[in-house]
Formats: sequence, structure tokens, C-alpha cells
Amino acid sequence: MAQSETLGGHNSNKKACSAGCMRQIAHLVAEWFWLVGQFAVDTRTAERGIRKLISQHLGGSVILYMEEQLLPTSVTPEWFEYPESVLVLLKLGLLNIKPWKVLTGEQLLAYNSRYAQKQIVPFAIRLDNDDIVCWSLKHDKKLVLWDETEMGFKSDEVYKDVWAWLTVATQDMIDFHS
Repeated sequence: MAQSETLGGHNSNKKACSAGCMRQIAHLVAEWFWLVGQFAVDTRTAERGIRKLISQHLGGSVILYMEEQLLPTSVTPEWFEYPESVLVLLKLGLLNIKPWKVLTGEQLLAYNSRYAQKQIVPFAIRLDNDDIVCWSLKHDKKLVLWDETEMGFKSDEVYKDVWAWLTVATQDMIDFHS
């Protein structure tokens, strides 16, 4: 395997993926999406398939490392599964988009236990106020803005997916640093 960059930009025991490996994964992902289009497989099934393909070709090390930063399935609600886009954010290191911070590790576990009975799964917090972005069963499993001070949803702020939230978070970052 050709030497390539590993997580964090340094060599570790985690497997790296060569350019040839990445091409093979890209081909498999393209093939998977063709199958999705042909047989109308739902997005969740497609994401699981892509995760499985990548895991097989990387020996699972990169995916496992990133999943250690997320909530284990033993504490997530039955209705919830992380979208592939969250793994992309973790891999790219897009965790601190000040004033936002994507929750990971122990901090994520703490927020999750605080809100376990609310049928929400925390995702990110806003550092300059009490806002939390979370997935909500009440809102068809979409990302919503939760106001911790009011202990309720800000009904006008629902994001269809992680990318929609990231667009808003990026603008918040620009405004915050201006």
C-alpha cells in the first residue's frame, strides 16, 4: 500500500488508503448509487451500504475511529442512525465552526444523557448562547434548533440534513468573526 495521510495528518496504527484504494472505493460507491437509482433503495439503506463498502476496504479502522467519537448504538434511540454526512464532517475535522461546536466523545454522552427523555439526539452546541442542534423524532428525524433556556424547539429552525445546517453554521461563523 502506498504511503498516504492518515487521520490527524500523522502516521499511526490506523490503516491509510492509497490512491488506488480510493479509486476502488469511488467506483464501488458509484456502482452502489446506480443500484439505488435502479431499484429505488432508500437513502438510509444506501448509507449503510456505503459505510460497509468503505469499512471493508479500509479494514474498518477509519470508520471505527470516527464512530468512537459518536454515540454508541446502545444509547441512541431505536429510531436514530447517524447519516454518512456526520462521518464526513468528522473525517474532515469540521468540528469547531465557531460559534458552533460539533459534540463528540464524553461531551456528547453528557448532553445525550441530559436529554434522553426528550426524543432528541444532540449534534452541536452554539458556544455564545444556549442553542443546541439535534435530531428530533417529533420533527421527522430532521435536525432542529433546541433552545436550552426555554427547554423547547425553535420551530422556525428545522434543517433537512447536516449539509443544510452546515450552510447556516458557516454563515454564523462569518458573522461571529466579522
